[in-house]
Amino acid sequence: MTSYELMIKANHYLIKGGKLSNGQINTIVNQFISDRSSAEQAQRYDISVGFPNASDENGRGMYPIFYIPPYNNGKKLKTVLGQTPKTRILSANMYELEILRLLHIFAPEDTEVNNMVTETLQRLKTTCFGYMDDGVGECFDTSLVVLRFLAAVAQKETEWIKSRIDNYNCHYGDKKRPWFSKWYYWLCLSELPFAIAYPEIEKYKDEMLHQLTCKSYVMNSENDKRIHPVCLCILRNVLSKYPEYAYIKERQPYFNTKDGRLYFDMRVMENSYRFFENRDCEYFPCHKGVGDFNCLFCYCPLYLKENCPGKPAYIEKDGKKIKDCTDCTFPHQSQNYDAVIRILGE
Repeated sequence: MTSYELMIKANHYLIKGGKLSNGQINTIVNQFISDRSSAEQAQRYDISVGFPNASDENGRGMYPIFYIPPYNNGKKLKTVLGQTPKTRILSANMYELEILRLLHIFAPEDTEVNNMVTETLQRLKTTCFGYMDDGVGECFDTSLVVLRFLAAVAQKETEWIKSRIDNYNCHYGDKKRPWFSKWYYWLCLSELPFAIAYPEIEKYKDEMLHQLTCKSYVMNSENDKRIHPVCLCILRNVLSKYPEYAYIKERQPYFNTKDGRLYFDMRVMENSYRFFENRDCEYFPCHKGVGDFNCLFCYCPLYLKENCPGKPAYIEKDGKKIKDCTDCTFPHQSQNYDAVIRILGE
């Protein structure tokens, strides 16, 4: 797996609420550090984009220093939300800032990481998209990548962060923009301190609630399956900042097998014939990562089904193949009650 692929995969996993082990974190950090571009690589890239001195005549460092995007058969690397950049400004800065952001999150005490982050912050302060009013072309989108970077590595730089928020508000309406811009901005809001994000979230709260409760998403292409769960989790992450919606923080979108679309359930779950959460059980929760944990099917009634809809593993023991449901949460997800009953009736 390349560092680009790892960066995208780690981003999606974290946005969806995944938790990484120390071993996984160390693997990611080690790969990113080992893939740091050399000074020679950076210089060749600067020459290729017409910046032989790493900056223009105005002293602006517009391109990466530490992570030069790898050659991709002439195609620019897509962003976290699947946007294909038209310019190197967005593609190259996205690649470096997203990697450095993860490095800071995973290895905040590492000297090499801190030095790279510090120098990159200094570089961004020289740029139009990083520090100035700029709504031109993909500099606008790159400004949002800077905002997300600042949300992780420089939360105390509140005036700088607010300047990127102001840049978004000033220029978003300048022209019709692709959906990526607004949704990436919402991603930023989900990761900013609530005190800073609150006024902005309030502007979009009704729209976000409508997206989460009244919309469903197709799951036809591989891109749909990769991006749409991430989008729903962005909405969840933003709205769960409100105390009244904290209960959805660990909920996951669910796939409706009847219409093949992705949904999110905002209902407040109460004990009933179809849902029961036994928090007094000494094993509760027996599986991690489920928001409203349905204990109704404590012993899975689908265990003996050869083609159950869950995600069991199979292990060999004494020459026998044994079904291992340790990592399967299907019967405990509240939205799957109807599916379990339907399968049992077949």
